[in-house]
Amino acid sequence: MDDVRAQAQEAARLIRQGLTQLGHCYQTKDGNLVEVSFASVQFVGDAYALVEVDTRRLPPRVSIARLVHPETLHHLTAVVGKPVKRLNTTGLTYCVALRPQVKYRLPRRVELDLDHRPAGDYMIGFGLSREGEVWEGLEKLRHIVVAGSTDSGKSAFLRSLLYQLVRQPLPVELYLTDMEGLTFAAFEGVPQLAHPIAGSVKEATEIAFRLTQEMERRAALYQATGCFPEKLSEYHQANLRSQVSGLKSQVSSLRSQVSGLRSRLPWIVAVFDEFTALMDEAGKTSDLYRLIGQVAMRGRKYGITLVLAGQDFKADLLNTRITNQLRTRVQFACATACQSQVVLGRAGAEKITVPGRALVSFGGRIVEVQTFWVDKAQVAGLRSQVAGRRSQVAGRRSQVSPLSAEERELVGYALEHLEGRFPIRALAEAFQGRVSQRRIEELSRAWEARGWLRAGPTRADGKRVSDELAGLVERGV
Repeated sequence: MDDVRAQAQEAARLIRQGLTQLGHCYQTKDGNLVEVSFASVQFVGDAYALVEVDTRRLPPRVSIARLVHPETLHHLTAVVGKPVKRLNTTGLTYCVALRPQVKYRLPRRVELDLDHRPAGDYMIGFGLSREGEVWEGLEKLRHIVVAGSTDSGKSAFLRSLLYQLVRQPLPVELYLTDMEGLTFAAFEGVPQLAHPIAGSVKEATEIAFRLTQEMERRAALYQATGCFPEKLSEYHQANLRSQVSGLKSQVSSLRSQVSGLRSRLPWIVAVFDEFTALMDEAGKTSDLYRLIGQVAMRGRKYGITLVLAGQDFKADLLNTRITNQLRTRVQFACATACQSQVVLGRAGAEKITVPGRALVSFGGRIVEVQTFWVDKAQVAGLRSQVAGRRSQVAGRRSQVSPLSAEERELVGYALEHLEGRFPIRALAEAFQGRVSQRRIEELSRAWEARGWLRAGPTRADGKRVSDELAGLVERGV
């Protein structure tokens, strides 16, 4: 251990020396040299040294951008004599590989083995890199974009992703959009599917709208904890603490409380395949585009991951609001360097020739990966496990209400107390503390687009509940 500590300290000394050689320092009028200082020097086993730069005390005119420039890292590697990389952490930490890393020669196919899944919540396997298998948690991945030409392996990767999600030990809900009706057909009927697979712009818009509704519902649940959680794991921790506290004062309700302790909000994954074609048809001024933008901005906080897949992403399709949230980018073989540049920020994917091979960017760190392969027979076997319940699931889905209980109550109130009118302000006052005015406004727009709300006989009459919407409430569906 002392030997490893000494190696880490020596690596830190050489890094400071290399930075000074490059001029990443400051000379005072007295001729004194102010060099980059370190907040800590640590090590991970005998494999890595972690040298954390004290970014609060950087010398004048020395920026983090200069310290992480590729030329700087290349020079430090030469000076230290070992690979030096930047860790993707807050601030700046140099990672030095103290011993040679095993490099794998990438095969043309890597079978998925879930026995290799590491510990952690919602771990997803991408494939095999030259340093080993690549697994990441959904919470860290944020939203994902998957791009690739025909026969590049994009659809096989999505199949692997969904197979892993269905086999997750923790609860998951899936929302799938498949314009061609082929990519996700094998997953029709799995219990995790929360909505029939969408095959049109209208159905995809309905999914996007439901996702925004779920965000509002979870926002209210977060607020009710009084702990201001910033992510789903923090909400579960806060909810657990409040229920444990309740157990102490309500011993009589022990059974129901314990049941509550076991409950978790599922992580939601919404996959929009052929997203580029979907948006070409819907347009950038559509409700679909607007709603996806909302989910991209706020969804991660509430345990929602978007997966946008397509063949040829244009720069103007992924506007800044959406692009900034797509931390994980998977680019399979493409036709031109420009296509690779749009997704990854650099060329290279146009040189890929092996199906299933991809360049994967995790927040800027790009790794070459042979993605995991899941045979269609495995998916078929998965379907056979739920075949006994499929008819029940299909029957239940055919009767699933397009309205939540809360929405039915809103419509029922309008019919009973407002003569069928749907005035937003009046409804917001009536449901104050339960349904926000913003949510009622979103419902009004969406329902009007579907023909569920219609203009009254006069302007003052406003919007009115249609016979179709009233019928849904009356039938209880």
